[in-house]
Amino acid sequence: MKWPLFVFACVLGFAVCQAETPLANTQAGEQSIFDVRAYGAAGDGLHLDTTAIQNALDACGKAGGGTVEFPAGIYLSQPLIIHTKTTFQMDAGATLQATTNQMDFMKTPGDWLKAKSSGDFIPFIGGNELTNITFTGGGVIDGGGAVWWGEAEKARQIKSGYTLPRPNLIVIERSQNLRMENITLQNSPKFHFVPSDCEDVVISNVTILAPERAANTDAIDPSGRRILITKCKIAVGDDNIAIKAGKKIPSSDFESEDITLTDCTFLHGHGMSIGSETAGGVRNVTVKNCTFANTENGIRIKSQRGKGGIVENIFCDGITMSNVN
Repeated sequence: MKWPLFVFACVLGFAVCQAETPLANTQAGEQSIFDVRAYGAAGDGLHLDTTAIQNALDACGKAGGGTVEFPAGIYLSQPLIIHTKTTFQMDAGATLQATTNQMDFMKTPGDWLKAKSSGDFIPFIGGNELTNITFTGGGVIDGGGAVWWGEAEKARQIKSGYTLPRPNLIVIERSQNLRMENITLQNSPKFHFVPSDCEDVVISNVTILAPERAANTDAIDPSGRRILITKCKIAVGDDNIAIKAGKKIPSSDFESEDITLTDCTFLHGHGMSIGSETAGGVRNVTVKNCTFANTENGIRIKSQRGKGGIVENIFCDGITMSNVN
């Protein structure tokens, strides 16, 4: 009879096909794990791992969620897109390193110095209209900002206060249940973490670092509702934190509200700011048990003509400041 040979061939073919596609490592009752190395990431800091990492992120999204894990190593990458219900886990000893080719971050290839706005650029990690996103794990996400800062500082010296268009490190827009914890962000070309119009955000035990003279390297620029920032250490070249409310929204008089900062350490940088965009309104902000050392400002509300709006119910308690200009 020939049919057993046919059956054997089918089984063997199925096994080969399965071996060619990385499978999520999962156990009963646990979240699926998508190891970027299983998708071909080298993690040697030399070879581009963009395709492997994005394939892992896409597989996680297609599976309905899980953990995309970066074991120890240096992962060189172009911009990435994250999906709903994803835990982005940078293990201790792992660094996700942005490429230093400015062209990689442009929506339309061209001379990056001629870009009209930051909207001409793609963030290193981006996502919008997501739920249940977590960045964690003890590792580092590095934006390779040194190749961008020199021209930005030149432009600022020519025109005081000018922000040369550049990409941000991580931008998550119009999303819910967002966590950033136990991780280091550093050396962004411009802003480090921008949770824009997000709800139910927790940023905990995060270290954010950039040189003191790195232009416009805000650490955290949140807008939205129910945001907690706690136990963070921040030393950057611009606002340590800047609460934003750039536009009015139909559903509320306040674009940004119910925001709490506790037990944070602010080192060099421009301090804890509300603004400059406050046109959408900001209310119910608590800053408690925070330390400011060697910052340019302490706590400030700032705006410029055309960007101002109502700011109300601001509460500060247990604040320590030293050598604040």
